[in-house]
Amino acid sequence: MKKLFPSLLVLSACCWIGCSGGRADLESLRAAGKKEFVDRHYLEARTIFNKALLLAPSDTEILYFNGLAYKRDYIYDSALIFIKRADLVKPNNPEYNREILELAQRTENWEYALRAISVLVKNGEPVQSFYSQLAEFTARNKQPLLSLYWQRKVVETDTTNIDETFRLISIALTLDSLGLVEEQLSAAERRFGPSDPLLANRGMLMIHQNRYADATAVFRSLVSKDTANYGYRLNLANALSMMPAKENKREALALYKTIPSEFGTQFKVDSLIVALEKELQ
Repeated sequence: MKKLFPSLLVLSACCWIGCSGGRADLESLRAAGKKEFVDRHYLEARTIFNKALLLAPSDTEILYFNGLAYKRDYIYDSALIFIKRADLVKPNNPEYNREILELAQRTENWEYALRAISVLVKNGEPVQSFYSQLAEFTARNKQPLLSLYWQRKVVETDTTNIDETFRLISIALTLDSLGLVEEQLSAAERRFGPSDPLLANRGMLMIHQNRYADATAVFRSLVSKDTANYGYRLNLANALSMMPAKENKREALALYKTIPSEFGTQFKVDSLIVALEKELQ
């Protein structure tokens, strides 16, 4: 039994020396990586930081600086991964989440962007400063009801920007919240006076109300004033295509075919043309 003690002491000493050496290596790599980062040698910094992470995978400082080194070379997806790892180890850090918010937008990771805003608000930043982003990101994250909620906040806060009202109307139309659309249109008409964009939005409301003849009259008048506006032309075609008479559908088909592909792709105009041609056979 006594013979075991010397060997145990030797093992303990070896462990202490190994651990001490590992710590020294880590700090050496940390310092070297930060120097390369400060000198703007981002590839070299990443190489060193990645070696350091083999020794300490959860070191938040190294994870964060490694993410920044990827960001400086515009490698945004990798940057987000490393800074998000730092955030998981040390949650609710506002510095990390400001970076996550920017990187999440660049990589279109709307879930991460929304979580980052939540952290920043919890850390004392005013939620009002994020209203527009919350409305946009929830829409992009396929959360239209939340997007509607936040966009209403935007409009309530900024009553001088008609474009924000148009965004609210657009969201409300996708949800068939037609009473809200009417309310916003009437308020905007009182506040800003008549305009072609407001008339176009009223025409869109008419389409959603199945008032296709009225919508057609609205968009005809707009197209006659601005023949280069493909949005007006598209909505005129949409209203005509919903009417039962074949001559209206033929006119709609002809209008769809005048819309350039670079504009029409987002509205799936090619599919509308195919469907209408089949209907007219």
